Amino acid sequence: MIEILPEAEAYVGGVIPAPLNKEKYDPTLGSRADRLEKSVRLLTVMNLMQQGWELYADYWYKLFEVELMWVPAENFCRELGGHLVSIKDVAENHFVHKLRKSMFFFLFNPINEMPKILRK
Repeated sequence: MIEILPEAEAYVGGVIPAPLNKEKYDPTLGSRADRLEKSVRLLTVMNLMQQGWELYADYWYKLFEVELMWVPAENFCRELGGHLVSIKDVAENHFVHKLRKSMFFFLFNPINEMPKILRK
């Protein structure tokens, strides 16, 4: 699993959007720049989702079918601007489990060959 921090300047098949700063971002302002920013963010999010990324709690996650030992896996994640995911609470554990489970609907790997999940 890779955890890509929201502030990371990473590119994964496109631009990773910065997290919405709710104090700074006001969709009611209605200026052309605000509408443009909102449109760009929406298109970027749609692009990421089409590539298999899923958003959870301001982080992007993606499952990768790459069998690596821990250090090379972490290096792979860092090349993408992130880290291997570390589960911080029960809700995140449930989300990651659900992500893995949905992936196994399409593919099956023995338990010792688990795919990596990218968290961004």
